[in-house]
Amino acid sequence: MNILLAISFLTSLAVAAEADVTPEVRAIWVTRWSYKTAADIDAILDDCQESNANTVLWQIRGRFDAFYDSPYEPWAQELTGTLGQHPGFDPLAHAIDGAKARDLELHAWMNAYPIWSGHVPPAGDHPLVAHPDWLVHQDKKPMKANDHYVFAAPGHPEVKAHLIKVVTDVARRYDVDGIHLDYIRYPGLEYSDPDGATTPDTRRKRIGETVAEIQQKIDQPLTAAVWGIYENSFGWQPGVSQGNHSYHQDARSWLASGALDAAVPMIYWPVAETRGARLDFATLAADHAANSSDRHVWAGMNADTMTWPQLVDCIKAAREAKSEGVAIFEYRALRDKGWISKLAQGPFAQKAEPPTMEWLNPPPDTPEQ
Repeated sequence: MNILLAISFLTSLAVAAEADVTPEVRAIWVTRWSYKTAADIDAILDDCQESNANTVLWQIRGRFDAFYDSPYEPWAQELTGTLGQHPGFDPLAHAIDGAKARDLELHAWMNAYPIWSGHVPPAGDHPLVAHPDWLVHQDKKPMKANDHYVFAAPGHPEVKAHLIKVVTDVARRYDVDGIHLDYIRYPGLEYSDPDGATTPDTRRKRIGETVAEIQQKIDQPLTAAVWGIYENSFGWQPGVSQGNHSYHQDARSWLASGALDAAVPMIYWPVAETRGARLDFATLAADHAANSSDRHVWAGMNADTMTWPQLVDCIKAAREAKSEGVAIFEYRALRDKGWISKLAQGPFAQKAEPPTMEWLNPPPDTPEQ
């Protein structure tokens, strides 16, 4: 009997300890290069579960292509080696089922405006083949192919309609827990839309309208990966890229208007030895959290470029800043560095539930007395 009482007491302590953990998002970005097969997906989700993460940001769209069964865009080349070739299964459907079985939230991560990359153009029924006029302009000419992405023009009416159609299709047909937008911006300060609208405020407004329309058309939370520095209000030396200025990404207005449910700033620098030093993670995390307009902020950090102590410091700094969670880029770095189990033994030692977004599920009105 004493043994049974002891076991019961220890069990109740463990349950109470978990109940005392502050709800927080513990997200891991899973890039589209991380998986090709169902076995790949299962292994990734096993690792995410082992780490005590509770959310995966699962990439399903990279270059106006699809890692799911899309009626609007071709199957991604990365899956089979051939653009448009069916991989033999639906990776997103498989990932959703696997995430639910492991009690993980899955948010569909979609690149918004990169339409292709590299110097070899796409073939077949890729949207860029049919719509070369969709490209963003630089010096009144379409953006040239390069070693990175070429962008569709955010202000082009057909691009806007296509993006909204693609995103809402995923939200309606797949049981995802959220939509996570990335590259929801212009490629740089010098780029504009084909119609010649070069006013920075016009460009910010056009992206903001698209974000708002997507949010209105889906039932799930809408989140976005945003530039790590909204504005350089810290007196740092020139040369610091800023989301609002350099890329016309006014994420704070999206939060303030209710168009965005959570911003995920990509703060890919470590905590500095001196608070407020150039590119200090702690300073930037606090700045984003303080300007959330009562929406959520998940502080993004880059495991690929950090040491383990630096990553732990970033998680601590995000918590101290009262962020609603963290997002770690990216799964393969955590796996390859052997940090999956270290998360579960360290900063994620106790499991946590994601916090509720009260504005999406408001409590019923109190009856009149």
